[in-house]
Amino acid sequence: MAKETGTVTAWNMPRPGKRNAEGYGFVAVDGLEDSKANNLFLYADSIKDSKLRSEAKLFGIKMGQRITFRIEEAKSSRQSSLAVDAEPLKGDKDTRGGSGGGRSRSRSPPRRGRRRSPSRRRSPSRRRSRSRRRSPSVRRPRRSPSVRRPSCSQ
Repeated sequence: MAKETGTVTAWNMPRPGKRNAEGYGFVAVDGLEDSKANNLFLYADSIKDSKLRSEAKLFGIKMGQRITFRIEEAKSSRQSSLAVDAEPLKGDKDTRGGSGGGRSRSRSPPRRGRRRSPSRRRSPSRRRSRSRRRSPSVRRPRRSPSVRRPSCSQ
């Protein structure tokens, strides 16, 4: 079967702690913009080029990355066709993976979601609902500010 060319349109990294998950993405085939067969499924393990495969597993593949691949027909009508034996397109300047580029300083995986500043954690409109309030036994009674008594200095 002849090699096709296409562009990576999306890449999904596996959830942290998920076993045997290496990431997957979608590829738009050149020349098939209007057909249903345009979006092919691409697993990180289906990448033939070892450098691109390891970068895809660690950092993901950039959207817009140009690749060559073979099309493997879906085993059932419910599945998308697969892009297999994927390699970076020859002559493509940027073959690095990742959404932001190369390796970061930290070897730990990127954190999901941004942390909010303490002042924005829970706005007044997002307080607990009545059913989610704490039980009265846990709640401490409110105390009024103590009254300052005049000192008795004689």
